[in-house]
Amino acid sequence: MPKLPVVERLNQHDQHLSKHHREIAAIRKLIIAGMRMVNEMHRENREFQKNVQRLERKIDAFIDSRLHPRNGHDKRSSEIR
Repeated sequence: MPKLPVVERLNQHDQHLSKHHREIAAIRKLIIAGMRMVNEMHRENREFQKNVQRLERKIDAFIDSRLHPRNGHDKRSSEIR
């Protein structure tokens, strides 16, 4: 197979290089989109954890209110009399 002239080889090289640059740009866009998705998921996870903690505090307060009523109608104190 005979060698192509230098100009044709350079044109082919430029075409391959151009395709390579487009592929790198596409990969870069995918990576950036993936990073944004991870950041969004991380933010949503933090909000979810805060909501869970808030709910746990409310449940603890409810349980505490049932165990230690503060309105003067404590059943345990009436049982002692």
